[in-house]
Amino acid sequence: MKQENLELDVSQPQQKAKPKSSNTDSKSVKPVVKQPIKQAVLNWLADAKHIFMLILCVALLAMVFSMFDNNRTTDYLTNSQQLRDVLTDIPVDKFNTTQMSVAQVQQYIKPIKQAIEQTLPHPMAQSNFAQLLVDAEQISQQSEQLGAQIGQLSLIEKFTQNSLQQLSAAKANYSKAIEPTLTRMKDYKSEAKFEQLTANANQTELFNALNYKQGEEKLDNLQVAADRLMQGYEALFYAQTKQELTQQLKDYPNLYQHFSALQHNFADIPTKLALKRWLESNIDSLPDVQQVEVELVSQLELTQAKAQLVGQFVNLVEQAKLIEGRLTAHLINQMNVQPSSKLALWVIAILAVFGAYQNRLLCTLNKLLENLRIQVEKTAK
Repeated sequence: MKQENLELDVSQPQQKAKPKSSNTDSKSVKPVVKQPIKQAVLNWLADAKHIFMLILCVALLAMVFSMFDNNRTTDYLTNSQQLRDVLTDIPVDKFNTTQMSVAQVQQYIKPIKQAIEQTLPHPMAQSNFAQLLVDAEQISQQSEQLGAQIGQLSLIEKFTQNSLQQLSAAKANYSKAIEPTLTRMKDYKSEAKFEQLTANANQTELFNALNYKQGEEKLDNLQVAADRLMQGYEALFYAQTKQELTQQLKDYPNLYQHFSALQHNFADIPTKLALKRWLESNIDSLPDVQQVEVELVSQLELTQAKAQLVGQFVNLVEQAKLIEGRLTAHLINQMNVQPSSKLALWVIAILAVFGAYQNRLLCTLNKLLENLRIQVEKTAK
C-alpha cells in the first residue's frame, strides 16, 4: 500500500489507477499542453500581416527620427554660421606672441565660448567641440589671472627704459671723460713725430716712443674694458631666458672688477682720476644688479606666460576653424543624401501597408470587379 501511494503521488497525483489507459493519456496530454503554444508561434510567424505591420512601425519610427535629426542639423548649421563669423573676425594671421595683448585674448575668447556652446545640442558637435570648450575655459581663466599681473609688466618695462637711458648717458659721459686723454696723446704723438723715427734715433727718443706705445696699448685695453662693462650691463635687459640672464649676471661683476683694475693701474693721473669719477657717478649710480635680477626675472616670467597664453589662443582658433569646417561639410553632405533615404522609407511604408492589408485590398478589388462585371452584363442585356 505504501509503494502504491508513493507511485501515485509522484507520477499521476490527480488520476485514479488505470494502468491500461495511462500510456494513451500521457500521450494525449503532451499535445494539449505544448501543441497550442508552438502552433500559435508558428501561426504568428507565418502570418505576413504581423511582419508587415512591424516593418511599417520601424519605417515610421525611422522617418520620425530622421525628421528630428534634420531639425537638429538645421539648428547646428545656423549656430555654426555664428561661430564661423566670430572666428573670421579674429585676425590671427596678423598677431604673434608679442603683438597680441592679454586684453585682446579676453575680448575674443568670450564670444568664441558662447558660439561653441550654442552648437553643443547637436551630438556630433558635442563630441567634437567638448574638449575645445574645456580649452577655451582654461584660456579664459588664465587670461583673467594674467590680466591681474600684467600691470606689473608695464612697471618693469618702465624700469628697463629708465635704466637704459641712464646707461646711454653713461656712454656719453665716458666719451667726455676720455676725450682729453685722447687729445693729449694725439698731440704728443704728432709733436714727437714718432712715425718718422729710425734706428739712428737717440735713446731718449726711442725710450719716449716705447713708453708712448705701451701707454697707447694700455689705453686701448682700458677702452675695451669700458665698452665691455657697459655692454655687459646693457645685455642684462635683452636676455631672452632665465639661463641667459643668470649667466650674464654672473659675468658682470668680473667685467666691473677688470675695468676697475685697469683704471687704477693706468699711469696717467688725469686719466685715472677722470675715469674714477666717471665710474662712481655713472656706472655705480645705475640700478644694482640684484634689483635688476628681480625685475627682469619677473619680466621674463610674465612675458613667457603671455606668449604661452597667446599661442594657446591662436591654436584654439585654428582648431575651431578646422573642426567647424569639416563638421559643417559632413552634415551638409548628410542632408543632401537624406531625400533619397526618405523616399526609400516611404516606399517601405507603402509596401508595408499594402502587405498588412493585402487581403482586404484584394477582397475590395474583387468586389469592385464583380460589381463591374454585373453592370456590364446588365448593360449588355
